[in-house]
Amino acid sequence: MNAIPAGGGFSFSLGSIGGTWKWTVLASNLQGPGLLYQVQDILTPYGPLTVAAIPLPGDVVQSMAQSVTDVQNQMKPHMTVVSSQTSFSMGVTEGDPRVNVGSVQIRNDGGFGSFLSATATPDVPWLTVLTPEITGIARGATAQFSFDLVPDTLLATQSPFVGHIRIQDTSDSSSYAIMTVSVLVLPRPAIGVSTQSVALSYSLETPAPANFYVTVSNLGPGTSSLNYSTLKVGNAAWLVVAPNSGGPIASGGNELIQLSLALPVSAALGEHVETVRISSQNASNSPVDVTVTMTVTL
Repeated sequence: MNAIPAGGGFSFSLGSIGGTWKWTVLASNLQGPGLLYQVQDILTPYGPLTVAAIPLPGDVVQSMAQSVTDVQNQMKPHMTVVSSQTSFSMGVTEGDPRVNVGSVQIRNDGGFGSFLSATATPDVPWLTVLTPEITGIARGATAQFSFDLVPDTLLATQSPFVGHIRIQDTSDSSSYAIMTVSVLVLPRPAIGVSTQSVALSYSLETPAPANFYVTVSNLGPGTSSLNYSTLKVGNAAWLVVAPNSGGPIASGGNELIQLSLALPVSAALGEHVETVRISSQNASNSPVDVTVTMTVTL
C-alpha cells in the first residue's frame, strides 16, 4: 500500500484481486478541532465503486482501515513547551491577596491540519490556573497558561511550600511538562503606634503649632515585614497627613507619620475631631486608629 498526499487527505492504492484498488482518505473540518475522517472515491479494477454488487477483498478492507490510522497519525498534534522557565519562586506574607505567579507558553508542532488540546492541572489547592483547558490550537500556533498563587491557607509555621502544575497534551498521555512553584511564607506583621490620641490647637491670633509626629512600628515576629497606608476617615480639610503609605518596616523597625494643619485653617471656633486610620493588608491587628483633636481659639 502506498500513499500520495491529496489536498486535505491522502490517496492510497493496493494491488489485489482483479488489479489495482484505489481510494482517498479525507480529513474534513480542517478549520477547527474535531476532525472527521472518511474513505471516499473508491476505484476498483472494474470501475468506480458505485454499486454494492462489487465485493471488497478482505486485504483491501484491512488496508483502508490502516490508511485511516496512517492519516490520523500524519495529522497528530505535538505539544512543545516554548517557555524556558519551568520553575518559579515566590515570597508572600500570611494574608496576602491572590497574586500571579507566571505563565507557560505551549505550541502545536504537529502535522498539517492537526489541532492540539492541552490541560494545566495543579497538585495543590493554593495554586489555580486561570484557563485550565485550551482546545483547538492549530499547527504552528501558540497558547498560554497563566497561573496564580492563592495564599489564604498558607501559614509561616509550615513554610516553605512546593507545588506543581502538570501541562498535559490531552491526545497523548506521554506528552506533558511539569512546572514547579516554591513559596516562602513570612508571618503577619503587627502595627504599633506611639500614641492613639493627638491634641492640636490653633489660635486665630498666634502662629500655628509645630508639626506633630506619630511613630509607626512593626511589632510582628522577627521575619515579618510591614507595609501600611494612611487614611483620613472623615477627610477633614484642616488636617494634612504624610505620607499616604509607607514600609516595608522590618520587625522592630519604625517610621514617622507627620500630622500638620492646612493653613490657613478654615474651621469654626471650637473642637474638631478626625480619625487617621493606619491599615495593612495582612497585619494581624489592622487597622489601627489615631484620634486627632483640634481646638480653634481666638
